[in-house]
Amino acid sequence: MTQRQKKFFCVIPIRKGSKGIKNKNIKNFNGKPLAYYTIKAALESKIFNKIIVAHNSDLYKRKLSKFFKKYNSILFYRRSEQSSTDTASTESLILEVIKNNFFIKKDSIFFLIQATSPLLKAIDLIKAYMSYNKEKYDTLFSSYKKKIFIWCSNSKKTMKPYYHNPFLRKMKQDRKFFYIENGAFYIFKTLNFLNKENRIHGRIGTFVMPEIRSIEIDDKDEFKIAENLYKFKI
Repeated sequence: MTQRQKKFFCVIPIRKGSKGIKNKNIKNFNGKPLAYYTIKAALESKIFNKIIVAHNSDLYKRKLSKFFKKYNSILFYRRSEQSSTDTASTESLILEVIKNNFFIKKDSIFFLIQATSPLLKAIDLIKAYMSYNKEKYDTLFSSYKKKIFIWCSNSKKTMKPYYHNPFLRKMKQDRKFFYIENGAFYIFKTLNFLNKENRIHGRIGTFVMPEIRSIEIDDKDEFKIAENLYKFKI
């Protein structure tokens, strides 16, 4: 099968009932609903046969669909109550979307894109897929990289080093990079996902985004920081 014959799909999950910020996915972010920006990035990448916005609210659909009325490639899919609970996994939603939309074939390529990463750009998606395809990965996730000392707490609530010796503190140039999953997007083959029911599997690669654009909005402080960064066209 050639690249031209392959089918490409993405799902962008949005859900009412967010705890940190009320109606986060449609909250005004520099003049438009937050989720608008990742939908726009997916659209501008020109990768996808269908961009599936999986929602559980008619209000959310109305707020977002008015920006994309002329685009046949965008589908607003009403997710089930089971996949809309606080405890439902994203994997359960992806599985539901694949099984309930007949046009998604097993030999297609699938992207999961998170609406809470408004600094994502179309070029990120394009370059990430080029890497995914060239290196023949089964899964690729977005990340940023940093040379840091990581610590974790033990059962006694004291700190212990994670992958470094605090008595042999290397100079920064001699330390290894850590790759931090930033949650912006994931790429995988549909058939592999149906077999594994997990977005991460097989031969795994990453696409490194700038740390400054890797913010994933979960609280009000992150929302404000991301808004300010967007204004400066980061």
